Amino acid sequence: MTVENPPGLLHVRTTSAGAAAVNVSVTGELDVSNSAWLRGWIVDTVDRWQPAGLNLDLGGTHFIDVAGVRALYELHAAVRARGCLLDVVAAHPAVWLTLDRLGLAPEFLTRPAPADLRNCA
Repeated sequence: MTVENPPGLLHVRTTSAGAAAVNVSVTGELDVSNSAWLRGWIVDTVDRWQPAGLNLDLGGTHFIDVAGVRALYELHAAVRARGCLLDVVAAHPAVWLTLDRLGLAPEFLTRPAPADLRNCA
């Protein structure tokens, strides 16, 4: 399923692998204008499909602000409370760089290679 009318500069694609996992790919900008919408979309997806895991791909998310960071943390908690594990399978170096500059190191987000961070700075 692809969302036809997401807010702002955000594109979301959701696919299911059955009860095992749901894959959500997010591209564009995750910011104050759309972070609450994305959180609602993902929580609703988990509630409807009740997967064991949710794979979140942020590889195409080239900008994130503090509202987007907060949404990631809230999503992690909300999905876990529903018995589902959130796994960020890819993250743009800009996402990690923002988290790093804020002094945050979430356990659910893998650190990119140092060369990728240097290219982003």
